[in-house]
Amino acid sequence: MGHRFFYLTALGLLSSVVMVSAQPGPITTSNNSNLVFAASTLLTNGIPGLPGPPVTLMVGSVQPNSAQGGAVSLATGQPWVRRYNGTANSEDQAYAVVADKDGNIIVGGYSVGIGSSIDFVTIKYTPDGIGLWTNRYDGPDHGADRIEAVAVDGSRGVYVSGESGTNIVTIKYTSQGTPMWTNTYSSTNDFLLFGAIAADNDGNAYMLPYDLSDTFITVKYDVNGNPAWTNYFQSSPFSSDTASDLAVDAAGNIFVTGWSFDSSTGTTFLTSKYAPDGS
Repeated sequence: MGHRFFYLTALGLLSSVVMVSAQPGPITTSNNSNLVFAASTLLTNGIPGLPGPPVTLMVGSVQPNSAQGGAVSLATGQPWVRRYNGTANSEDQAYAVVADKDGNIIVGGYSVGIGSSIDFVTIKYTPDGIGLWTNRYDGPDHGADRIEAVAVDGSRGVYVSGESGTNIVTIKYTSQGTPMWTNTYSSTNDFLLFGAIAADNDGNAYMLPYDLSDTFITVKYDVNGNPAWTNYFQSSPFSSDTASDLAVDAAGNIFVTGWSFDSSTGTTFLTSKYAPDGS
């Protein structure tokens, strides 16, 4: 029946797991540990999908709540599972996922290509798991291109961003998967990493690159992919500030958060707000 597993997580006590082939008795767990059994070894009372031998364990009952306030449940299945194996039949890893307002799922990551090293890969699925489109991007250097974040706008446009060689590349696709624009961000620093991406309802995109400048860096691209503004923020002349995430509200205001280190105050949360025009 395949390799389906049941995870029984006990935040306190898991009771009445009875050994059919041995003397019946309860099994207990502690410290939030997991009991993992192959589905082919389990027989349960009233849970479908587990027929047929060999059966060596029977779950008689599961205590739904522990004395510590935890909960226990049986996970018996999932609506769908999809896999993607790239053209080179090699390494493929997903890094980010987002759902649009219709429940479609967009997944981004990277995949080894044939003659192109590591490429951006973006896949869109319907809510039922049907693949709508798959897009690959190979940077001009044919090096390592990895999507690290995905976002959607109010018109279901798709934005992907991540490291491409020594730069950060951001791509916008229509909801049908047609590429609209591709933008490259580079830095004079040799060290450049990607932080996060967000999009507003109108189709503007916002991106957080990270270098060694000790500042929050926020970049806005307009609906046509043109750089609208780049903001640098340092909380004090002696602080080291690192942005880690951002969000956009319905009015187009941008919120950037991360942390700040200063020898006088130590490490603290740091959150800043920008108006749509960057002020």
